[in-house]
Amino acid sequence: MNRIIFATGNAGKMKEIREILGDMDAEILSMKEAGIQTDIVENGTTFEENARIKAKAVAQFTKDIPDGSSLALQQALKNVPDEAYPSIVAIQTKSPVTVILLSIFLGGLGVDRFYIGDIGLGVAKLLLGWLTFGIWPLIDIFLCYKKAKEYNYQKLTQAIVASSN
Repeated sequence: MNRIIFATGNAGKMKEIREILGDMDAEILSMKEAGIQTDIVENGTTFEENARIKAKAVAQFTKDIPDGSSLALQQALKNVPDEAYPSIVAIQTKSPVTVILLSIFLGGLGVDRFYIGDIGLGVAKLLLGWLTFGIWPLIDIFLCYKKAKEYNYQKLTQAIVASSN
């Protein structure tokens, strides 16, 4: 079942949203229900800009980091000043979905490793991957996916630590 997370803590809004989307085959959650406890600075000039800011912030805490790491990020974000949130939300992350696609279609050439910043392994995979009869690229699909999430977690924690100082 898909999960849809709405960037609101307003119980009234969530009730209305659930009534409207009640027949969808999806779990409808607020940020709090999804375990995301952070204040998002809505400094856009329109409702649409603020919605985009909130959606990007929520996305940062859901799919692109290792499982079990969101709680540690939530705790760290509690100490971050409000002025730092725009720079944290703007951090460029590596998409795990893109990594999977690159691994499946171009993994034998090491493109997935180049994408996540493992240049040395990318070159080794390009030159020597064929010697494993396709086993290395196959196993590396999962390793690269995990590595992309770990990379994102490290980037976020580094930004949080830098903004807290």
